[in-house]
Amino acid sequence: MIVFLDFDGVVHPEELQNSANLFSRLHLIEAVFREFPAVEIVISSAWRLGFDNDELAVSKLREHFSHDIAPRVVGVTPVFMKFMDKDSHEVLSSFTRHWECEAWMDAHRPPGTRWLAMDDRAYLFR
Repeated sequence: MIVFLDFDGVVHPEELQNSANLFSRLHLIEAVFREFPAVEIVISSAWRLGFDNDELAVSKLREHFSHDIAPRVVGVTPVFMKFMDKDSHEVLSSFTRHWECEAWMDAHRPPGTRWLAMDDRAYLFR
């Protein structure tokens, strides 16, 4: 099972009042992950952007997780603009996170692998 994890609005409030709230809910999410040791995590948050490559993004984003959960962060979703073609623009722009998750699954897991997303923006999913 893969869990695609958003950060803003999920692991901490969308509107941060101060840095003390940063990742303030992550311990609750990690507690659930500990109950399901086979679950792997892929970061779908905008926090994945701005790194030179996916390996660096994974390495840096793992630093926010507890030592027992960090190794289960196995990837980051691609940016939909990179795999979108001119004919698919309208469809993809409606459900960007969904398509990013499916693109990651197509590239990294066999068909039929189960996944879910923890995200505060349902409109980004089909």
